[in-house]
Amino acid sequence: MSSMFKGTSFNQPLNKWDTSSLENMDSIFLCAKSFNQDINSWNVSKVKDMSLAFMFASKFNQNLDKWNVKNCENFNCMFALSGFKQDLRSWNIDLEQEDVFGEILRNEVKGLI
Repeated sequence: MSSMFKGTSFNQPLNKWDTSSLENMDSIFLCAKSFNQDINSWNVSKVKDMSLAFMFASKFNQNLDKWNVKNCENFNCMFALSGFKQDLRSWNIDLEQEDVFGEILRNEVKGLI
């Protein structure tokens, strides 16, 4: 699903999608400036790359606290310059190794600082 909605004006429900075998989500919503749907039910436990996933997705601000990201190896700029301001305390990631937020202020996303 890499770059699937990149640069589109897509904003339709995706909560019913079966994402259980998904391994790559890099740039999936990159520059998708209209997207703001609930995808908290997605099974992302096999995803290894979420880099740039929501970068420049300026309207995206949905809860992702149910995501199991334990197998993800690359969060580079996942939320950079996006509208995301949700609590991610449930995520178990090492912020010392990852530039999850890129250019945004890290204190805008609760629970990871």
